[in-house]
This record gives sequence, C-alpha cells and structure tokens, in this order.
Amino acid sequence: MKKIITIASVLVFTITCAQITLTKDINYGNNGVVTLGSYVTSETDYIKPMDNGEVLLSIYNPGGAKFIKLKSNGTYDNNFGSNGILTVADTQILSFQGNYFYATREIGGELYLRRYYVSTGNLDTSFANNGVLDVGFMLNATMITLPDGKILIRTQHGFKRYSSSGVLDTTFANNGFFSVPTQYGTHNLQLFGNNLYEFGPDNYNYGVFKRDINIGSSFTNYGTNGQAAPVCPQSVSNSRYPQYLPTEGEIIFLNESHTLSKTIADGTPDVSFGSGGCLDLQNVFNGMTYQYSYIYHYNAQRLYFTLKNQTNTNDKTVKIAIFDNNGNLITVNSQPFYDTNLVDNQYGYIGITVQGNYLYLIGFGTVSRYILSENTLTTSEAENHHVEISFVNPFKDELTLKTSEKIKEVEIIDQSGRLVLKGNMIKLNTSLLEKGVYFINVTLESGRMISKKGVKL
Repeated sequence: MKKIITIASVLVFTITCAQITLTKDINYGNNGVVTLGSYVTSETDYIKPMDNGEVLLSIYNPGGAKFIKLKSNGTYDNNFGSNGILTVADTQILSFQGNYFYATREIGGELYLRRYYVSTGNLDTSFANNGVLDVGFMLNATMITLPDGKILIRTQHGFKRYSSSGVLDTTFANNGFFSVPTQYGTHNLQLFGNNLYEFGPDNYNYGVFKRDINIGSSFTNYGTNGQAAPVCPQSVSNSRYPQYLPTEGEIIFLNESHTLSKTIADGTPDVSFGSGGCLDLQNVFNGMTYQYSYIYHYNAQRLYFTLKNQTNTNDKTVKIAIFDNNGNLITVNSQPFYDTNLVDNQYGYIGITVQGNYLYLIGFGTVSRYILSENTLTTSEAENHHVEISFVNPFKDELTLKTSEKIKEVEIIDQSGRLVLKGNMIKLNTSLLEKGVYFINVTLESGRMISKKGVKL
C-alpha cells in the first residue's frame, strides 16, 4: 500500500483564533430563551435576525402561517401585527429585503406573493394588485430579491423576474421568463453580482448551478457540464444544503455521513481539501459517537453544527460544534463542543443561525440567543503564526507527529468511539493497536484541536 503524508495545515490570519467563547445572553427573553405561545403547532420554518438585534419568524400552521417579530431584548414588538403576531393566509416567508418581507401561498398550483412592511406587518397595497401578485401556475417556488429591488422567482421550470412594484420585466430573458431544465425540490439561492448560484437536482443529481440573471443564461463551463457537485462517496444522493463561501463559486457540501466536500471558484472539486476533496467531521468525543444534523450554518469563515449523542440515548440535549473553513474543530469554552441543555423532542435537532456576535437556536416553540466572542491574534502574530501537523498515513507500530506548535495531548479513538491510546508526545507506540481506521485528535498548546483520520496497518 502506498504511504501518504497526511498534513493538517492551518494558516492563521487576523480572523482566526484559538478558541471561541459562547455564553447565553441572559438579557434576552427569559434568561436567554423566548418561549413562543401555545399557538405554535408546527416548526419554525424561517428566521431572519436583523442587524439591530430584532428577529422575524415564520411559523407554519395548517391553513396559514403566523409571522412573529421580536425586539432586540426578546420581547414581542407590539407595533407589529397584533402584539407582535401577524396571522395571515400565507404559508411561509420567502424573502426579506430592506423595509419589506415577502410571503407566498399556493392554491391549486397557483402562486400568490404578498409584500409586507417589516415595521408593522401591514400589507403594502402599492405592490402589484393591492399588495398581491399572482405569479401564475408555479409549484415548489422560491425567490430572491435583487439589490435594485427587482424580484426573481424560481419554480421547477425556470425563473420569472418582476420589477420592485410587481410588474413582469419583459426585458428579462424570453419576455420575462428564463427557462431551465425541470428541477424538483427546494432551491437554495445565493447572489454574487449578476451571477446566481442555486442548489437543486438535475435528473435527481444534486449540485449547484450558476446562472447569469442579468440576461437569463446558464454557465456550462462551471463545474462539470454546468454543475458543481459534491465529490465524496454517496454525497450526491445524500447531500444537504450547501454553504456558499465568501469567494464566489466556492461551496461546501455536507452529506449524511457527516463528510464535507468543497469546490474551488470554477466549481470543480478542491482536491486539497481534506483527503482527496473529502473531510470527515470529527464525530467521536470523549469516547462517545455523535450524529450531526443536516441543519448547519456558515458565517464569517466558521461552520456551525448541531449534534446529538448517539451512544448515550438518554442524553437528548443539543450540542454545538464549530469548525473553520479547513474543517478544523475550534474549541468552545475550552471544550470540543458546547452543550446547550436544550431538548427538542419533536425533531431531534434545532436550527442554528448567526448574525453578528449573536448565535440563535430555533427549536420547537423556542428561540434562544447566545453571545459569541473569539480570542483573536494581533496583526503581527497573525502574519507569523502557521500551524502544521503531518504524519505517515497509513502507519504501523509507531505514529510520529510532525508539528510546528507544541502538542498538549494526543488521543486515538477507534470507530466504535473508544479511546484506545492517549499521550502527550510526538511519538506514540501503536504496536498494540489492531489494524483499522482511527480518529487522531491532537490538542495544541494554543487550545486548538485538530482531528484527522488515520489507518493502522
């Protein structure tokens, strides 16, 4: 078997830190938690934290939705709807921009779009026909508002573009409609200038497509035949929503095996990411195996995940794990993850989103807020700080770690989650380990933990 030098290299810039501190915001709601009323009979399907700390929620209910607006301290905004609650015939919020938010409802396949004021929840009657736009026969629709206020609506057959006042823009594509191959399912949209990236299936093969929404065309030279797709085994059929990175065209995918893959700007796989383009997230902590939720969030070069204990089924609380762009685990409060002590018995996982220095968890009938802070390096430290760990992989009777930073502790975990070897030296005697795959957890003096997969021969 060919030996490969496995390298974990971390270039640390001014935004990178040794550790994140996460504390519950006790001034928000009731000791950091807002408990929504008994009117909540289903999941929260939309949350929009705003720059001023206010939050807009969409709660799905059969026959219509309830939109809720919370003030920055977690109390209901009495200027919105009726004491902070707006009961509507719409089923969900699709988009938010500036002073408005848009909500939709499908009736017999016919899509109706309404525009509301964020401040009061009142219908904007100057939009379309007395506040309501009949988009036509459109199933599985979603939308995005453009910087100039125009509206781009996506269905399974293509895109329609409307002016900010709700009039069909006939200058766009073919008389206002941009036809693309039939795609079923929910679409995750991200805009970079005139380029729109959307996640969806093409003949049931999931990936991201690049569209020019200025003229209405697709980029066939993006990725492979116009599609950027996950590269990890089974990740095409099991891929979850992607996270778009700040560099246009760079995307991170997550599959159900808690494996990440990444593309570079042209949509092709980043083979330098992880091992051949795939990176297994650490899922064994302190000898126990954890399952990641497909609900995760990207913000400011950090990936936020929620996870639950699979080994101890009595432990039903939700944990938060945070990774950097390279897939390196970042310690939270000096621990590998943060235990929220929150339980969501309905779905098992809690949605997560970050806005500024606030992290929000959205569970069945609750909204929790935490304060994020990081220990950052100075500019001179950031320019000179480079961490690199490497070892021969596969290894045999000895595992030798080469590192540019002093090691505090090394743990080797087997696939069942058992801690089988522990030490604090760069050389470990592995002669007693059975052949197989192991997780090698390296904790540095700085507090950073790096986890890599190794094979014992």
